[in-house]
Amino acid sequence: MLRPGGTCARPLWLALAILGGALGWSGCSQSVTQIPTAESRDRALAQARAQVAEGVYTAAEATLSSILDSYPADPLPALELTDLYEDWGRPNDGLEALNIAASRNAPQAEVAPRRLRLLADAGRWQDVTSEAEAQLASDPTTLEALAALTEAQLHQGACQEARLTARQASMARPTDADLASIDALLSGDYARLAATAPNLMADLLPCEDRCNRAIGLRLARDGRWDLAACVLAQAAVASPEDAEIQTWLGEAYARIGLPEEAERAFGRAVARDSQLPEAWLLLGKLLLADGRLEEAREALLKAQALDSGNPAPCLAVAELKAQMGLYDEMDRWTQAALARAPADAEIAKAVARIYLSRRLADNGTAVSAVDLAIRLAPNDGEATTLLGASHLLRGDVAAALAALDDAVTVSPGLGEAHFWRARALDASGRLEEAAAARTRAADLGWPTAGE
Repeated sequence: MLRPGGTCARPLWLALAILGGALGWSGCSQSVTQIPTAESRDRALAQARAQVAEGVYTAAEATLSSILDSYPADPLPALELTDLYEDWGRPNDGLEALNIAASRNAPQAEVAPRRLRLLADAGRWQDVTSEAEAQLASDPTTLEALAALTEAQLHQGACQEARLTARQASMARPTDADLASIDALLSGDYARLAATAPNLMADLLPCEDRCNRAIGLRLARDGRWDLAACVLAQAAVASPEDAEIQTWLGEAYARIGLPEEAERAFGRAVARDSQLPEAWLLLGKLLLADGRLEEAREALLKAQALDSGNPAPCLAVAELKAQMGLYDEMDRWTQAALARAPADAEIAKAVARIYLSRRLADNGTAVSAVDLAIRLAPNDGEATTLLGASHLLRGDVAAALAALDDAVTVSPGLGEAHFWRARALDASGRLEEAAAARTRAADLGWPTAGE
């Protein structure tokens, strides 16, 4: 018999609970798991979307993962999870979720553009090329595939191929100003570019036979490295002895992940003008990133000798010395960087990071750099975070928490501040608050795994 409220009488409850554990069934009509419906799915999806809108990605991930498990044949939760990972900056996880959606027969029109975007976000340019070409084999006018293929070709230094693809994309959608601008830029049609991208061309016309140089250097300053590489490559053909073009062509190649081409361009730059400090500096940084420390040392010392008042070569040499484990020599170079820019908070923060990233918070130069950064930028969330991290690494948990509380107040969107605050809260025994802070850091894209 049943007791009031629909619960099972105890002996029967006990027997059925044991049976339910084996069969995955509760045994009582009032305790049967609710059958998933489209309405319950939609309510859960609406909750996840609200969480995404609030930026609480970890909670949204948990919600969507639960929906994914509850509706094993439905592609919509997997597509929503894909979009979450794309927004969150986790493209490889997004690709895994998209594969689940595809396995659940999600429409190709939903899968194809997402796959292209995620592969591009992951920097997998050869895969973007293969995927885009496969999609274009089915429909040569697919705009998303044409745009993605153009971007992939640019990032692989395939400028002529990119020019042809950009033309095809622009013809497929002639009203799209961005596509028209890329087409005009790669084609050297600067009269058209002035109409489609007036800000890019501002104050440059007339530039006559120097247009590629002027526009390429502007693209480099704007950080549009893929386009800069192609435009500067054209400029280099017209002006093969121009060392500045070669220097920034090399940096453009380095930024889009073509280190061999970058090194060759830097080599041409210093061969044409051995007194150009930025060429030696950028070459040295490229070699440093590649672990070629002795070659990097020679290039960086040349850059410093040619531009002795610049703190940037000093910072690069300091990093070099740190990688070589020569910490006493590192101090000399970090101090030189600070001396050359005593009113620059960014240099002070960069010096502090060299030490704090190696847990050398007790070093006198590290302490001075953090203090200088705070004096120069008292309301800067990054500087305040570095102060908190410095205190924590030196064992002063209370001071660390005070600084990190200030940091998340000043810069609530700074994931690093929440990460260090989580560590300080751990050290103070406030574990529940630490978990919340760590989740917030993860929501903001700061890596917390394996800390």
